[in-house]
Amino acid sequence: MSLAWPGPEPTDGGDGELLLLALRARRDAAQQSRLRELLDRRGLDPALTLARRNKVDAAASVGFAAALGDDAPASLRGALAANERRVQALVDALSEAAPDLEAAECRPTVVEAGGVLLATDLPLAAFGSGDLDVLVARDRFDAALAALARHGFHPRKPPPPGEARAELIRETLRLEVRAEPFERRWAAPPCNDRSAVWLARRVPTPRAPRLHVLRPEDALALVAMHTALHTWLRPPGLRLHLDVDRLARDLPIDWPAAQAEIQALGAATRCWASLVLAHDLLGAPVPAPVLAALSPPPARARALMRALARAGLLADGRPKLPGWRALALDALADDRSPLSWAAALALPDEAWLRLRFDRPDAPAPRWRLHLRRLGALRRPQ
Repeated sequence: MSLAWPGPEPTDGGDGELLLLALRARRDAAQQSRLRELLDRRGLDPALTLARRNKVDAAASVGFAAALGDDAPASLRGALAANERRVQALVDALSEAAPDLEAAECRPTVVEAGGVLLATDLPLAAFGSGDLDVLVARDRFDAALAALARHGFHPRKPPPPGEARAELIRETLRLEVRAEPFERRWAAPPCNDRSAVWLARRVPTPRAPRLHVLRPEDALALVAMHTALHTWLRPPGLRLHLDVDRLARDLPIDWPAAQAEIQALGAATRCWASLVLAHDLLGAPVPAPVLAALSPPPARARALMRALARAGLLADGRPKLPGWRALALDALADDRSPLSWAAALALPDEAWLRLRFDRPDAPAPRWRLHLRRLGALRRPQ
């Protein structure tokens, strides 16, 4: 039953129904039969192309193979097996480095899609991300890079000045190491930094005994906010909603604690929208009282969901929410007053500016930091 997403769930045999059936975590006989019917009618190759365009080819392929059963072609089974080997190699490589990271007091914790993989029952073959994201203690970022270098992981390019974030590569394996759970290139993230609290109560994962993930309620807050920062629709799009769904479905979430953590994050509306979309599109079992407690006023909730519906859930070859539309949506989703939201964008907090654009050996006046920020915005990423 739809709570907020405009219109009913797709049931017309189109692209939306095909992908949502493939991604649903629950596998009842009726859904299996319906997905098989759609695949027989449309063909597996067009279905795979659709899934690839929407960045969910790995997870959807697992769904397609389950629906096809013994009729799944060898090419599909081979692709799933190859992806499983890739993901296992990535988990093994990080597990190998984990003792050194722990010895250096980095508190390495796998987050985002990798954290979902390691915390839930998601099959390895369904993992579509090209890397694992690792959150480390802020003051141990350089130590983390040094420890990983001893295991053959080196930065693809030097970390941007002031950003404690680096993409590391070892042959075909990739890690993204960061000391902040969220980042925006153009302004401070619109939420409180809870990373120190989250790292203090991380938990080991039985899927990889040397690795840690966030406590379930913290992981849910993180992926809900991460989905919101991609404006719910931008790539990887549907894959982000799958992250929220799997956590809500597979883990024993303490829902009052999850609600409290989202409120402590200071991003109730953004996370509400992520939870509603996972509920309405994928059937994530999010309790109605939690959604009601996090919901913005009804008029704003309707406006936010209508803006997303107008942009469209599925990839159509056009950029999602370009320019002013993204800004308008960001304002709708923000829990601050419109004036405070605009001020934070136009004149970011000085501490954030200094962290990213100041030079410790030659502190600059604030006006110069603003100029450096504008210069960074004009440079390609």
